[in-house]
Amino acid sequence: MKEGLSEKLITAILDYLPSNKKLVSFLTDLLDLSRESAYRRIRGEISFSLEEAVTISTKLGLSLDELIGQSNKKRAFFDLNLANERDETEKYSNILNSINNIYVRMSKAQNAQIIISNNRIPIPLTLNYEYTKKFRYYKWVHQTHNVPINFYFSDLEIPRQLNEDYKKYIYNYMNVKNITIIFDKNVFISFIEEILYYYDRNLIKKEELKAIQSELFQILDDLERMLLTGKYKGDTNIHIYLSSLNISSNCTYLEYDNSACAQFWIYTVSPIIVYNNEVCQLQKKWLESLMKYSSLITKSNESLQADFLNEQRDLIKSMER
Repeated sequence: MKEGLSEKLITAILDYLPSNKKLVSFLTDLLDLSRESAYRRIRGEISFSLEEAVTISTKLGLSLDELIGQSNKKRAFFDLNLANERDETEKYSNILNSINNIYVRMSKAQNAQIIISNNRIPIPLTLNYEYTKKFRYYKWVHQTHNVPINFYFSDLEIPRQLNEDYKKYIYNYMNVKNITIIFDKNVFISFIEEILYYYDRNLIKKEELKAIQSELFQILDDLERMLLTGKYKGDTNIHIYLSSLNISSNCTYLEYDNSACAQFWIYTVSPIIVYNNEVCQLQKKWLESLMKYSSLITKSNESLQADFLNEQRDLIKSMER
């Protein structure tokens, strides 16, 4: 008998839950259900509503395409990751966790890989550094919330919850065994220009600018170690390509066992996500074609490595005021 949506959801939740977490507790907490209502869904007496299915799939980083059996090749569902919470911390936390949940599933998969095109510094490279990760959050708050015109960088504190989310994000990202990154040759410049914009508006102090600059040098040192060793941290294998063409937008292809996901980084933090297999394969094909116009610089091509690193160091030095 063909498995229905409710059965698929229950199976997916059980795969996701740690051994010490009960299914009924997960459903009551996430969907705000009574225990009896949760049990009735577990027993199949009541089907999950589409809204409940969306909530569960978002929490688990699942493909709603696959869950509902969507097979029309002319149509695909895109997850815009729209946050309804009023609290800015909760919104940002949910964005991070929706991406992190995909990394959790990838870390459990037998075979997993990530292919990324970047025209700016990848988020994971900044999360171990206080000022750069704070600046990403600061910029997001500035762009998405009604804050005063003179909302200073020093006025913002990263909540404890976000720091915990950052730790989970980087931990699970590092558990993905194979990562390929295609860099634009000016990967640092966008980040630097954004920082200088807020500095020129006197929203970032000089000592804060120097601290960010110092961290960017450290991030570049981390990148240099990756180029020399082909490792990120732990057992993660990194392959870094330098594109001969300008990369117009950041996108990611994620593959784990028989599942795939494509992320389009149009917004600062939150990507547009699609799970439709045809769309994902088109994105993978485009990324692989971009490699043809790129040079592998991990553990190879020392001259190109040096030129790239020196150009980025010069850009970081240019931040001095």
